[in-house]
Amino acid sequence: MRIGNEIIIQEQFYTGYGINDVPTNIQWRTALINYLPNLYEYGFTYFLNGNMLTITSLTCDPRYINETLCLNVGINIDINCKK
Repeated sequence: MRIGNEIIIQEQFYTGYGINDVPTNIQWRTALINYLPNLYEYGFTYFLNGNMLTITSLTCDPRYINETLCLNVGINIDINCKK
């Protein structure tokens, strides 16, 4: 997760093997529940309701005015070509 260009949360939460091995919905939700509390350190709170995530500022800190908060997922791939 980042605010503007500042990465505030970057955590690996799943290791899969093969093209069809993906995190379950429960694993996604658990990762969010484990790492979103870090938002409090930046003056934000959050509410997770099913698939809807709402993030709210707890302060009027001008540091984040006109900034975009982005939640994204990255994939780290290792390919083993040994036979």
